[in-house]
Amino acid sequence: CSLDDKTISSVASVVLPALLACAGPQLYVPLLAFAGAFPTMLLYGLMPPLAALALRRSGLQERRRGPNAVTTARPVALGVPILRLVIGISIGFLGVNSFLAVAGALQR
Repeated sequence: CSLDDKTISSVASVVLPALLACAGPQLYVPLLAFAGAFPTMLLYGLMPPLAALALRRSGLQERRRGPNAVTTARPVALGVPILRLVIGISIGFLGVNSFLAVAGALQR
């Protein structure tokens, strides 16, 4: 990226939310609630256990290739059941947040 691209992205990251905030709380507050609930749960709740499952699966594939393969991938102590539990809880939170967002939108 050039310096101009970085400057444009920096200005846009401040100006666009400021314009939305100036439009009033009817628009900004729901956008803020959406930005907090969904991306945060995807980024910190759902992606880490999915990545750990992918790492575990790749480690198992490496072990099957031969005895000389050096893989000691054990990303979680209790393994797949805990990862699946965390994934299920994250999907549950996403479902509840989606339901609340739709119910709130329908009440308006």
